[in-house]
Amino acid sequence: ILTVIGNQGTSKSTLTGQLQDIVHPQTTNLFTLNDSEDNLAIALSSRLLTCFDNASGIKANIADLLCSAVTGGAYHKREFYTTAQERIIPYKSMIIVNGLDIVSRRTDLMERCVLLELDPITPEKRKTTKEVEAVFLSLLPKIIGAIFDAIQKALAMDELELKTLSRMADYELWSCKFAVAMGCCTAEEFQK
Repeated sequence: ILTVIGNQGTSKSTLTGQLQDIVHPQTTNLFTLNDSEDNLAIALSSRLLTCFDNASGIKANIADLLCSAVTGGAYHKREFYTTAQERIIPYKSMIIVNGLDIVSRRTDLMERCVLLELDPITPEKRKTTKEVEAVFLSLLPKIIGAIFDAIQKALAMDELELKTLSRMADYELWSCKFAVAMGCCTAEEFQK
């Protein structure tokens, strides 16, 4: 779960929308993260990437649904107009949540989050939406090319031998492979 945080004026929503356009373009704008388990389960079951805008304070039941969406879960409820029939909604989704601060203190959820804190944009560096979109669209082919290059390199890479693994071991292993494939750092440096 990518968690984008920062004060007002840091372009959290803009960045989240751009990431959605890269990973899973869709006509749906960013969602509001509300307290409806039904709506959340349906949203998570319908998209490769589900993006939530301006989240603040996530209740325990919603945090649990987000946690299970990372590895795959199922939401069940009684079928409408029946007494004993069950409706099961399987879901699995990549997730981006943005907000002013860390949205939860629940360790189970936070262990699944990668925090990205944005700095405020100074007045002299602000741009109109039209200007930002023009730059983004001009860079999009290079961004997508770099992503596919990194995927190809990571898939061709031999298995990494990591000295320690965190609770989300598969995620950590692939993240280390992508860091090495992109030339950012060594696997050990990425783990630190």
